[in-house]
Amino acid sequence: MNSPLGLEITKIYSNLSEYWDKEAKEIHRKGDHPIDFNGLYAVENHHNHLKLCDASGPAIILAGSGMCTGGRIVDHLAKGIEDSTNDILFVGYQAAGTPGRAIQDYADKPGGYVYLDDDRKTINAKVHTLTGYSAHADQKGLVDWIASIPEKPGAIKLVHVEGSARSTLKDVLEKRGHTVQ
Repeated sequence: MNSPLGLEITKIYSNLSEYWDKEAKEIHRKGDHPIDFNGLYAVENHHNHLKLCDASGPAIILAGSGMCTGGRIVDHLAKGIEDSTNDILFVGYQAAGTPGRAIQDYADKPGGYVYLDDDRKTINAKVHTLTGYSAHADQKGLVDWIASIPEKPGAIKLVHVEGSARSTLKDVLEKRGHTVQ
């Protein structure tokens, strides 16, 4: 696991066993820990990150992707994206104009490439996207969430929303009497 935030969340979750599902509780009851298992390598600093980047042999690397615009994931992608024996799995939304979206869009195209840290990389790895795991709500989910707030917000600022979706959401919220900036 090569994600500082992922490690922190995992530490928190590992201490909240009362909220685990039945399967995780059963594993723990039998004397094993469902989150801390043999073969899990927690990368806690940059030095160990660089060691992992140079590791050989098969591995599954869990790294926060963001939109593949920076951070540890960029090093892993740069090292492995041109190798056709590798797989890249996206679990979450990749916004238009980001390296993550470019990888998704051009992976199946002949000669598809992406720029990572200003280096052009041909996408030879197999690219997969799991949908349904994104933390991003759709328009209805956002409108319902805002409606559930006990005291109406003084103003709503729309950030992290793509162009036409932003305009549409702004219109819907304004029609419901909200001030949207």
